[in-house]
Amino acid sequence: MIKVIDATHFLVDGDLPPDESPARREALAVARLIEYAGPLEHGESCVTLLECRRRPARARCGELLWVRKTTEDAIEAWCPRCREMLYVISNWQDTLWADGPMVLPRVPEGAQN
Repeated sequence: MIKVIDATHFLVDGDLPPDESPARREALAVARLIEYAGPLEHGESCVTLLECRRRPARARCGELLWVRKTTEDAIEAWCPRCREMLYVISNWQDTLWADGPMVLPRVPEGAQN
């Protein structure tokens, strides 16, 4: 089953839902897919480190998902083992994850936490 997702529907004030929210797990998966696919050029694909959560024949698939940025600027995610499209994500461009992994400033050596 394909999940057609508007990324802004998961966000709370532009960020992920709170820890206790039932939508947080799905929102994290969507944010991670955006993080991988956002920096890609249109038509490019890449493998992610996100595992497929499908359970064909009641056994966990676990294959790594692939993402692609479409020419229509959507993000598609699919499982090559299950041979199924799992997500189509729209309205992801203004999210915190659209430019890829967030790079934090360098912490000087010896700095306290």
